[in-house]
Formats: sequence, structure tokens, C-alpha cells
Amino acid sequence: MFEFLQRGKEKFLLLEIAPKRTSGLLLGVDKDKNIRLEKFWEDFSFKKIHGDPLKALRKRQVIASANSDFVTNVIAPVSLERDRASAERPITLPELENLFAQAIGRMHAQHRGEASKHLDLDELDTVLVGARASDYKIDDHLVLNPLGFHGKNVSAILELTFAARTIFDDLKEFFKAREGFFFTNLPRAALFALSRVNQPPLGLLSIDGGRSFCFMLDKTAWGHSIKEAKFNWSLGGIFEAIARGLSVSPEITFAVYDKFLNNETSNHFSNSLERTLKPEKEKLFAELRKLNPRGRIYVHADAPLPFNYPVSVGRAALDELPTEEALRRFGFRLEEKNWPFSKSETLMRLAPFFEFYFDKSDSEINRRLRRRLHWLIQ
Repeated sequence: MFEFLQRGKEKFLLLEIAPKRTSGLLLGVDKDKNIRLEKFWEDFSFKKIHGDPLKALRKRQVIASANSDFVTNVIAPVSLERDRASAERPITLPELENLFAQAIGRMHAQHRGEASKHLDLDELDTVLVGARASDYKIDDHLVLNPLGFHGKNVSAILELTFAARTIFDDLKEFFKAREGFFFTNLPRAALFALSRVNQPPLGLLSIDGGRSFCFMLDKTAWGHSIKEAKFNWSLGGIFEAIARGLSVSPEITFAVYDKFLNNETSNHFSNSLERTLKPEKEKLFAELRKLNPRGRIYVHADAPLPFNYPVSVGRAALDELPTEEALRRFGFRLEEKNWPFSKSETLMRLAPFFEFYFDKSDSEINRRLRRRLHWLIQ
């Protein structure tokens, strides 16, 4: 990816696919790693863009991400046995491609049902759209690249990405393109960014309207794992508690909550509201404790939560998203003029770009695996 920015300013189209709409960001990034927002579409659609603007966008590096309603990843170790005659020869790219293709076929058959249940879809509407191999070993010896080595066994970590067919159909020409397209699971991208600020175990608490999810990244004996848990808590409980306690309308409720968060109410009123909100906070902490999380759990919510960070919950600590620290560690600078997002939202919006920029999986092996996927799309 680094060569992209050596030519001067480059533009990247970031698409974020959510249940209600797809939003779009057109970013300009120069060789000094300054990020500038060129354009923002709250409701993006290629069908709404015509002529030269459409042609220009299609030439950009497209980075698409989807939330867990539409995409899920399966990560598992695989062991590839070479036959006796092959084991005496160096491993070649065609041989490795065939071995991985067979492993992907087995994993696809094994995990497609699991993915469809996770996405609440029929299996026919669950499509394998991505595959990548990493963490190679030859006869239990770690190697950066297995090509050219001798050995009886090649092991690796395979990650398969399954998506809803609606996403595949909308972006079919990009999924089938040889280059210029990168697709990821949004929570996975966020965890990737966060893992460069803090070592796993760590997590992402995502509170979106009436839903709450906790995504947890942890180390395993063979690499890493990502677990997802949905639990029974929503921001609505906060606002309902205020409305009941004060007997006010929803509009007044939001205004009161905003003033409370900004310390614009009297001490007496703030203390009273704290007592009103305490049961909802305790309910959130109780739900989190059931998941037994560890490490730092970063919070991304549609509205601020009614407590100061960090706050301990069992063996974990809830904290705000470290946007400035992430930018500093990645070496990027944000041109904040006309930037329409909060710091928390900024990191989530940019996480897929950061994953793409630092992606190390774009090897010849993985490029060949992506080209092999078309025969599994039915």
C-alpha cells in the first residue's frame, strides 16, 4: 500500500454499508500522510451518480466495509498435507494455490451454515466474498512465505469473509475486479486499529440505537480470534428513565441529557439525575460482566454514555476511542477543516482505510485465492 502515497496525492472512496443506508467518504491523502475530506455522502449510491463523476469514482481505490448485520468472518487454522513425491520438491505457487483452494472449499462447506445463522439469512443468500492466508508454518517451523521450502506439511491461518448476497450483488463488479477494491468487516477493522494502540485482549462496545454488541479480540495459540456477543441494553433505557423521572417529552429529555453531560445543570439537579440513571448504568455493567471481558473495552455509541472514562467493569475497563493516539501511531494527520464527525466517529470511519493501508495480506498467494472464489459464489 505504501507505494500509493509515493506518487503524491491519492484519493480513496470509503463506503460504509449499514442497515438503513450506505454512506461514502472521498478522502485525499498526500505523501506526507495528511488526510483531507474531499466529499461526504450521507446516502451513497452509484446509481445516483452519472457521467464523468461516476467514471472518476470507479477509478479510485474503493474501500468498502459493512457492519455485522451484513458480514462475518471465520478464522481457523488449516493443515495442508503434501503427498510423498511433492514433499521432496520445493513448494511452488501453483501447488500452494491448489492446496489452499481445497482447504477453502472444505471450510466453505463447513462454515457457510454457521455464517448464515449469524447473519440470519438462508445459506443461498450467504456468499463467500473474501479469503486470506497468514501465519505460515512448514513442519511446525514459522516462515514468512512458504514458497521454495521443502516439507511434508504446510499450516496456516485461513480467514474467510462471508457477506449477505445483497452486498455482493450491489458491488459485484468490484468483488470480481483484479485490483482496486478492498472489503472488510467494520468491527474487525476497528479492532485492528485499536490493537495498534493496546495489545489484546481488548474489545469494542458498539451501541447503535436499540442494539448493543461487544466485539472481543484475543490471542490464541495459533494467532488471534474475534468473538461477537449481542446483549440486552440500549440507549433508549437512558432516555426513558429521564422521561419517567421528570415527566417530560422526548424533545425535553434530549435537551436535559445534553445539559447534564455538559455540566450545565445545578449540583442538586445533577445528583438527582445521577440517581435516576444509576439503574440503567448498573444494567449495562451487569450485561457486560456476563461476557467476562478482559482488557480495555473501547466504546462507540450513538450518544455519549452517562459516566466518565475509564470505568472498571470486572476485569475490563471501559474507555473512549483513542482517535488522536491512533492517528499519531499510524503517522497520519487529519485536516480537520469541514470534518463533520466527532473524534469517536472519526476513528470508526477511518478504521477500514487504516486496515487497508497496513494490510500485509496482499501477497501473490492471496491474490490467487481471491481469483479462485468465483467458483464458490452460487
